[in-house]
Amino acid sequence: REFVFCNAGSSIPITAISDGFPPGSLFYNEYPVTSSSIQYSITNPFPASSGTINYFAVPPGASEGCNFPYTIKITNIVNTPTAVTNLTYCQGDEAVALSATKSNNSNILFYYDSPTGTAQLSLIPSTAQPGQHTYYVAEAASGSCVGPKLPIVVTINAAPVAPTSGGDQNVCTNQTLTQTLTATATGGTITWYDAATNGNVIANPTQVGVGSTTYYAQSSNGT
Repeated sequence: REFVFCNAGSSIPITAISDGFPPGSLFYNEYPVTSSSIQYSITNPFPASSGTINYFAVPPGASEGCNFPYTIKITNIVNTPTAVTNLTYCQGDEAVALSATKSNNSNILFYYDSPTGTAQLSLIPSTAQPGQHTYYVAEAASGSCVGPKLPIVVTINAAPVAPTSGGDQNVCTNQTLTQTLTATATGGTITWYDAATNGNVIANPTQVGVGSTTYYAQSSNGT
């Protein structure tokens, strides 16, 4: 049989193994047992080395050749993945899924929205609330064998308030026909567009001659 452990620390106590065998069994690193064999006990626990190692249990009063072979498989995940640990968005922006690079390609990556959160294979940070939000990523051999978590800090900058328009500009045809629009923003700058969404940037929104044109002002606080 096989006993499986993850991030076991420095050693495996014999009590983690002994319940799987008859009471009073003795545990060795080899069989047949010789004077150079290693016996594992309460005071001499199993090593917690990564990998799979063969061991033998000898039940009490066993005749020669009677033993129970078994293996101890240990996975130790001590490394953290590499990730961009500081991301910045404007409030309400469309964020992309967090990403990281594994130190071991055979591992998988889990993302968390808190230190004790549920593991997720993909996580898109929320940009609804301004402030700093800490997420986490960790490498894992399985859903139950996870390494240390690496924090990923996402900063959401508050969106600036909508600018104040200088108002619609109207003029009769017998007056100057060139009109320039104005708008103001609190603590920010103004960018003009020729459409409400996906528009082109307009350096100087003007209307020349008879007719009308609608422009759209957006404020930015530089973050």
